[in-house]
Amino acid sequence: MTILHVKPVEGRAVLDPRTRKPLPPAGRRVEVDAYWRRRLADGDIVILPTGAPTGAPTGAPAEDAPAVAAPAEQPAKPAPRTSKKGASS
Repeated sequence: MTILHVKPVEGRAVLDPRTRKPLPPAGRRVEVDAYWRRRLADGDIVILPTGAPTGAPTGAPAEDAPAVAAPAEQPAKPAPRTSKKGASS
C-alpha cells in the first residue's frame, strides 16, 4: 500500500477513518486508499513533500513514500444486455 504525508486544507477538519479523530493541522502519514483519494479529489487534503515532518508514523519510512498518489482506477463498464424479445425459437 502507498504511504503519503497528508494534511487538511486550512479551515477544514478531516477525520482519519482508522483513529476516528481529526488529522492534526501539521498532517501525518497515511496509507492511501479510496477514502484518502476521495479526500484529495474533493480538495479536503493536500500531499506534503516526502521529507516533511510527521506526526504519528503509520509504518513505512518517509523515503519510501512517493510524492504523488496514483489516480484511482475506474471499473470496467459492463457489456450491454441483449434482449431476447421477439426472438423466435
